[in-house]
Amino acid sequence: LVKNPQKAGKLCEIFYHDIGDYLKREDKLRIVHDFHDISFISFQTITPNAEGDWLDQRDPEFESFIELGNKEGRKEGRKEGRKEGRKEDSCTIFEPVYSRGVATSRDAWCYNFSKDAVWENIQNSIRFYNQQVDDYAIVRQERNVEVEDFIDTDSTKFSWDRAQRFDIAKGKKYTFNPDSVRLSIYRPFCKQTVYFNREMNNCVYQIPKLFPTPEHKNLVIGVHGSGGSKDFSCLITDTIPDIQLLFNGQWFPLFWYEEESSGQGNMFSEAEDGYIRHDGVTDGILERFRTHCMDPSIGKEDIFYFVYGYLHDPNYRTKFAADLKKMLPRLPLVGRSEFWAYSKAGRQLADLHLNYETQAPLPEIFVDIRGDNFRVEKMFFLNKELKDTIIVNPHIAVRNIPQIAYEYVVNGKSAIEWVMDRYRVVKDKDSGILNDPNEYSTDPRYILKLLLSVITVSVRTVQILRSFPYVREEGRFEK
Repeated sequence: LVKNPQKAGKLCEIFYHDIGDYLKREDKLRIVHDFHDISFISFQTITPNAEGDWLDQRDPEFESFIELGNKEGRKEGRKEGRKEGRKEDSCTIFEPVYSRGVATSRDAWCYNFSKDAVWENIQNSIRFYNQQVDDYAIVRQERNVEVEDFIDTDSTKFSWDRAQRFDIAKGKKYTFNPDSVRLSIYRPFCKQTVYFNREMNNCVYQIPKLFPTPEHKNLVIGVHGSGGSKDFSCLITDTIPDIQLLFNGQWFPLFWYEEESSGQGNMFSEAEDGYIRHDGVTDGILERFRTHCMDPSIGKEDIFYFVYGYLHDPNYRTKFAADLKKMLPRLPLVGRSEFWAYSKAGRQLADLHLNYETQAPLPEIFVDIRGDNFRVEKMFFLNKELKDTIIVNPHIAVRNIPQIAYEYVVNGKSAIEWVMDRYRVVKDKDSGILNDPNEYSTDPRYILKLLLSVITVSVRTVQILRSFPYVREEGRFEK
């Protein structure tokens, strides 16, 4: 409700009433209708802050913390570093070599549970595209025709993107590269094969610097991109991440790589098979943590896991929920004991989340198996309200799932429900391509084992978060 007494020379006032989040349209209309009269609504006056936030206003304390990363503000960072006598990169935790996940713009073609399907789909796609290049070159010699008016837009043959429209006009042909067929993580706790290649991917961003080849190992911590509506979450992975693994996710590496031929290495860098390996964590933040904690034994890997542990702190996520939806995370300097507590928790969480496929089933879980058919078409809850039993297929049910397991949420959905959602047989309506999760592994029990393992991961994660040794009070963050 806006009152705008402009005649009196006053600024307008905004009055607001919150009817609740995540409601359906019918529920919203019913609530408004039940008020009957505007005079019965209890409004609050809201005033924007300096950043222009009307609702979910950011906490000024968050601004005082250390940025996880910053690509645009390196000049300001160098200036700040000089003022405080620190190194140039000390204003951020990570170097500016972090990246969004891969955006293919043709997921049905580039991703599949079956490696063979990716090979076949991409080769067919490239073969069709190259034929279009040849045909367009012939037609253009005969008459003036625009690319858009020429190309065959049959979605079962090719998925056109702006880049391909430019390339066909230039007569550029594509070549299938077997080395581009890589393992990726497409959604939380869901690995698939991906064709990771600039020609067939819309954007690869800086992922080639994080995972240049399958032989170059790495760990990356992902966080939500800004502007999302879901509550903040993060995840760690050791494989190529998709851009929507987390909402517009940004991925911060333990290491980053550059080709040795670029000549940018130095005596402190490590060379690995033609690539120079650099630390993702900055020298400056290492120095600051060692000084602040008065502990020279702290290493960059310790800081990496500290970040992962701290980003899971429920108190941090609650207090700075508005900030975390609008910008990249910032973290405070903490005391020595607190640093090591978070770093230890981060390692424990990372071990669970990286090895999510191999955790032993919980002893209280009961698996009801009748027969030897382990094929999964689509999993579902026996009771959507209780969620204590999952029907894997007509012959298999997983029972006695504890409710605590559903408290572990990533990217707006519990880890268990991500497995249920992604591990089902799907046929893409545009391309007609089949994506069958039963083709991912030669082990027919893989999906069942995965479900049981992720239940364990979920429960153990919640237990770790509940046992964090430091319970925060308002304003108790150390700077």
